[in-house]
Parts: sequence; structure tokens; C-alpha cells
Amino acid sequence: MPSNKKRGAPVRAKATKADKRTLPDIVPFGFPKNREDWLETAVTMVLPFIRQAASWAGVESQLTSPPKISCSWLPGRATSALSSSDYNEASNSYEIVISPLLGKGWKGGEDYTQAVLAHICHELIHCIVGPDKGHRGEFPKVATMIGLEAPYRHVAFTEGLRQQMHEQIVVRIGEYPHTSIHPVKKSGGNRQRKWVCDNCGKIIRCAGDLKALHQCEDGSTAPFVLAN
Repeated sequence: MPSNKKRGAPVRAKATKADKRTLPDIVPFGFPKNREDWLETAVTMVLPFIRQAASWAGVESQLTSPPKISCSWLPGRATSALSSSDYNEASNSYEIVISPLLGKGWKGGEDYTQAVLAHICHELIHCIVGPDKGHRGEFPKVATMIGLEAPYRHVAFTEGLRQQMHEQIVVRIGEYPHTSIHPVKKSGGNRQRKWVCDNCGKIIRCAGDLKALHQCEDGSTAPFVLAN
């Protein structure tokens, strides 16, 4: 009798406990075109893994749709902060921000791609349990399940998850295509210019030609001249 099975069809093996933390088998069509494409692809690949871990941990997900992600300076945060996540009521979605500090050249020879992936995992957990929960309660349950190292304010993978991320994500989509950007510190100098009354020598400081708005207290009509 002819078999109903299609020739060449792969035979799916039953899932075992050893497959418990396997990332979803999502293979993008080619490497991401740019930084934002890479971040969105990484979220697409990692999110089902985090959701599955949350389910195993008995945590109900607050995330109904994939969060938006971008590379930008964190609003209202010190430049030393590397990532954040929050719910945007205007767009009715969660948003993740990755700092431009994270990139090639960050902290010398540190693996910046793994650091970005670790922060993506960290922020996805915040989105799933709710950003207002902090790093207590349900957060450590999911973080422990996927393989984030404690303390959770210090974002890092266990060695096993690091290797898994490399084999199942980095090999497929490449390194994070971004070079670390360090903000230029503003000069603390005074931008105002120094002016001197040509009659009595009184000194004032003001910007540009605003000296014309000032009249010396000595009552003279002598102009203020730019000091050397």
C-alpha cells in the first residue's frame, strides 16, 4: 500500500526536558540591513523564548504584541544607563531603548553583541511582567528560568545561555552593526564676553552685541568696549 507520508518530509522528534531552553527556530532571510533591522530581528527571535520561560515560571505575560525597539539615549536617565523599557500609551505598545554606548569598542574588547542581547532579554522580561514590578517578584522567576545572572541590575548571561545565544542568534544574524558612541562633555567655560566701560573701566559680561543695551552707571555715554 502506498504511504500517506510525503517523501523527504522531516520527522519531528518529541520534545524532551533537554530541549527546555531551546530558542525558536526562526531563520531570517539574510543578515539584517542596518542597526534597527538587527534590533527588531533580535527581538523577534528572542521574544518567544522569553514568553515560554514566563509560562514555565507560572508568570502571566502583560505583553500582547512585540515591543518596539530603538537605539537612542535614554530619556531622563544618566548616559551611563544602557537600556530601558516602558509602556507608551500614545502608541499602545511597549518600547525598549538600547543606549548608543553599547556597540563595537564598548569597554575595550568586551563582547558587545552578547551585551546587547542580554539587555534585550532583560527588558523583554520587564515588558512581560510589567515595568512597574522592578527586579523583584515575578522578574527573578523568569530571569532565572532563561539563564540571566543575579543580581539582575547587573545584566549578564550565564555561560550556557551565552553559548546558546551565539549559536542560535549571532551565527544567524551576525554581530550588532553599531559602533559605540560616547557623548561629548560640554565645556564648563563661560560663553559670555567681557566688556569694559571706556569711561570708568566698569566691567560687565554679556553675550555678543547685547552690550548696546547696557549704559554705565557713571551716567556717561561712553561705549563699552570688548576686553582683551
